[in-house]
Amino acid sequence: MATSRQIKEKLRDYRRSVKHSWNLFRESRIGMVGLLIMVLFVVMALISPYLGLRHPTDWWAPDEDILEITPYFNMDEGVRTVGPFTQGLAYRMRPAAGTGTSCDRMYAAGGTGSDFQPFGLYAYSQSDGSKIWDFNSQSQISTELTVNNYGSETVVNNADLRIFFGCENGRLYVLKDGFVENSAAYAPAGANIWSYMLDGTVVGKVAIHDQRGNGFDGSDLFFASTTNGTLYAFEGPTPQYNPVTGLYNVTQPILLWANHISNVSLTAPTVSGTGQQVFVGTSDGWLYGIDVASGFEIPEWDGVAYKVSDNYWSSCPTAVGNPTVVYAPTDDGLIHCIWGTNGTVKTGWTHDENQPDGSVIRKDGFQLADNRVPDEGNLTEVSMPPDGSYIIVGSDTGYLYSINTNTVNISIVFDTKVGTQQTSVNVKPYYDWRFSKYMFVTAINFNDTATDPSDDFSILYCMASPGNSSIIWRKTITDVMVAPPTSFINNEHVSNADVVFATVHFDSNGTATGGRMYSYSAAGKVITPLPPTWVTPSNSGNTYWLGTDDRGHDILSQVVLGSRIALLVGFLSAIFSIGIGVIFGLVSGYYGGAIDAILMRFTDVILVLPALPLLITFAAIMSPSIWNIILIISLVGWGGVARVIRAEVLSLKERPFIDSARVTGASKSRIMFKHIAPNVLPLGLLYMTFAVSGAILFEAALSFIGLGDPSTMTWGMMLNYVQHSDALTNWWWLLPPGICITLVCMSFFMLGRAFDEIVNPRLRRRR
Repeated sequence: MATSRQIKEKLRDYRRSVKHSWNLFRESRIGMVGLLIMVLFVVMALISPYLGLRHPTDWWAPDEDILEITPYFNMDEGVRTVGPFTQGLAYRMRPAAGTGTSCDRMYAAGGTGSDFQPFGLYAYSQSDGSKIWDFNSQSQISTELTVNNYGSETVVNNADLRIFFGCENGRLYVLKDGFVENSAAYAPAGANIWSYMLDGTVVGKVAIHDQRGNGFDGSDLFFASTTNGTLYAFEGPTPQYNPVTGLYNVTQPILLWANHISNVSLTAPTVSGTGQQVFVGTSDGWLYGIDVASGFEIPEWDGVAYKVSDNYWSSCPTAVGNPTVVYAPTDDGLIHCIWGTNGTVKTGWTHDENQPDGSVIRKDGFQLADNRVPDEGNLTEVSMPPDGSYIIVGSDTGYLYSINTNTVNISIVFDTKVGTQQTSVNVKPYYDWRFSKYMFVTAINFNDTATDPSDDFSILYCMASPGNSSIIWRKTITDVMVAPPTSFINNEHVSNADVVFATVHFDSNGTATGGRMYSYSAAGKVITPLPPTWVTPSNSGNTYWLGTDDRGHDILSQVVLGSRIALLVGFLSAIFSIGIGVIFGLVSGYYGGAIDAILMRFTDVILVLPALPLLITFAAIMSPSIWNIILIISLVGWGGVARVIRAEVLSLKERPFIDSARVTGASKSRIMFKHIAPNVLPLGLLYMTFAVSGAILFEAALSFIGLGDPSTMTWGMMLNYVQHSDALTNWWWLLPPGICITLVCMSFFMLGRAFDEIVNPRLRRRR
């Protein structure tokens, strides 16, 4: 055991050695410059958590800085709604000749059930969001609203507008709202109200008409489904001739048939393109095809329903085309495409052969994926253009998918996350094929508290089209959008179309307590990346010393916080790789013989492997993570060090002081780690400086080509985003990470040159 005197002498020797090395190091100007640069970056990395920087991915500039868009309802504050609008908004178009048709009223299902805010239908002005009238439905509306004009689209007096909706108490309503100017402010009453009590809460309804413009009559059909498993079919009123008066009496819609399909709740129904079949799902995973004329199951289905999901099926089917196909999204990331005529799978929409499943034929649908792993999320209802060329669907995993139905392949895979916080697309995407031609996608951001909906907010994306994932604009909305937005022509505004939507505010226990309604011009645009505020001041007054990226993230924060990751990767990778190399070199050089041959042949394999392609291969196979990148760099970067250390050990083990250690009875391990290792340590430190810069460059290269960790903002990921955003001309985004990588790597190279002069005295004499 060492005495205190021996310990003091050892410490004195170490201090003397360090002081001597420092004096030698100070003589190197290159080394001092490198040390200064390295210290600056280390200090920046250490104090960065205490600088109050913005989060590099979860924070983005406010909309007034990054978005040019015109608001219409009380600017960005919107207007307060009467209770939560959980079913979204609908609108009516005022008939006019030529291009004069435009929206002149909006409808919403709202209320809180109080005397002052009864459950019911509310009508609002399309211009400023002010309330026009309300209709008391006595119960909360449980379906989305359908607004159809069965009359003239050009002559106001010949229009016949009907509003369809169902309620929780089982009552189905059809209201008529006229365009007569002197009664525009009054809710439907008297003969303009028709209702029918169903056998359970109304889950969904669908209305079709013959497009002849003859008014709402017996040729027009509508359907409704309930939680008790019954599907109802109705036809419009048929005028009856009264021989006494010589006039036709106006009648009410009549029930055609009611089919009790299941003992569990149905989904909302959908109707074929020909209007001859209606399709409805059940909450336990079945899809039924019903013949409209008879009310019975379609004979060609052979009395066999289609099994969509083994679990709970939360979405609704969508029918399109002639002959009709039915799209059925599920809660496990599958899209089923079934021929409506015979209940069989359309070619190309199943992965496996037909498999018997009891009395039905079970077929696995088209699996959505993000090109790496299956989505397996709960999907929204399908949206599509009228020609059915694309189907658009969202997932609660946060992804949006657009599928080309002709080629049956995914044309858009879009992650709605802005940063790293989890989002969910649980609202049906909306494609405005009539007016704006844009596609609107709603994502809910949980704000890192998935169990507390009171702090959730929404992100509304306006995208170019179902076949183009380009973002036209992105708007952050307070509270939660639980229903799709809608857009329409409003001739009072100068934009091509207005997009209108409502949000719902939730308490922390999940109770919907209210909301707001917003309207914006659909023709907005995002103006990011933003230049530094000393070049162009921001509208909000925020300061961006190095500007922002294309998503509004602060570049200064990314650069400063990225230094932590760069140094972490550099130091850890260097420590591990140099540690492996030193151990291999020590063991191989000291033992020699067969052990030396085996270890050196393995080292030769590592040396001849191309480092960057190997890193790319490993990074592609393993999950993207900073720790995996450190592991990969460590495993492939030790070969050269092992060779150099082995050569030095071969020389050292023949020295007299090693012979003296052997004579005194020192074991091999003691000789290696007590006597030889301290003498090769300077070489290890020398190569470590080069390994740090190499590791930083490798991480930047992997991130630049898309194999980095997307959840961690590094300098390499910044350059990757610059490349994919086609923003190489935005110098405030491109130069900072490039300059930082260059300076850090240069500083460690300079340190290595200075250490080399200390380790190798001949370099000092040459100087």
